[in-house]
Amino acid sequence: MKIFCGDFYLSLEVKEKSEILEQVYSAKEIFELITQKHNTKECYTLHFSSLSSLGNFYQELSRFFCIVPAAGGIVITPSLKVLLIYRRGKWDLPKGKIDNDESAATAAQREVQEETGIQGIRLVSFLYKTYHIYEQKAQWFLKPTAWYIFYCSQEDQSFTPQQAEEIEEVKWFELQELNLSQLDTYATIREILMLLRHKYL
Repeated sequence: MKIFCGDFYLSLEVKEKSEILEQVYSAKEIFELITQKHNTKECYTLHFSSLSSLGNFYQELSRFFCIVPAAGGIVITPSLKVLLIYRRGKWDLPKGKIDNDESAATAAQREVQEETGIQGIRLVSFLYKTYHIYEQKAQWFLKPTAWYIFYCSQEDQSFTPQQAEEIEEVKWFELQELNLSQLDTYATIREILMLLRHKYL
């Protein structure tokens, strides 16, 4: 799993014990590393001997953050176009907080419809979960986001960008022709689009 903070990210990986020399870092040390490096484009990798040890470390690290569970949607068409939104100077995917009374998949569909005004979408499958850290008013937040793929056969419909969320434009992009290295977006969104390409192209 990768935990992103701007262009910086921390990769947590499971390796066989025979392949690595483990060096133990406390969750507090890693939290301090993230807060020091969050404005850089560096990346760090931590190796764990098992999924359970990785999971335990993640739980310890989570205690240093305010957790904001979220869900997002990737809408595709039969011709493999993907729907992106333009917000705060970046191309992005629709996403938002999960309400207490809804599932992640329901939240993803609601956010897609609210932020774009799109109609006639159908849930296809879960794709991936991303982890994003950010600072707001001297408080550090960790946002685990569950991403779902939705299908839409109506490419020619008009959109209604949600102005309350500062969305300026909603637009279809050809997945195959999308230049991910040049696209002005976030590292997490770039990773999601790369996974989508691997799945469909």
